[in-house]
Amino acid sequence: MIVSSTTTHDLIAGGGHFDLVMAPDGTTSGEFFIPAGVSPEPSEQLVSMAGSWTQVGNVVTFEMPGDTYVRFVDWSVSGRELFTEFVNGGFTVTTRLQR
Repeated sequence: MIVSSTTTHDLIAGGGHFDLVMAPDGTTSGEFFIPAGVSPEPSEQLVSMAGSWTQVGNVVTFEMPGDTYVRFVDWSVSGRELFTEFVNGGFTVTTRLQR
């Protein structure tokens, strides 16, 4: 979900998806897809989630060559969920990944 003071973008309802597989060996795979016109960005995004992950306490970080916010933010672990929220360019981006 991406929210500003005037607009809300529900990326999943708009046809996007975020599939992330975190293997026990610390590698990742999957795909991040947002159709054109569904987010503040005008063009379609299709990005591989191939890379790696690490966890220290309840914080997970990702390293991957794909250009998304996924690799630039800390993710909090709560039960069977990963969560992040940050502000970028006047928009609040909230992401919850569930197992």
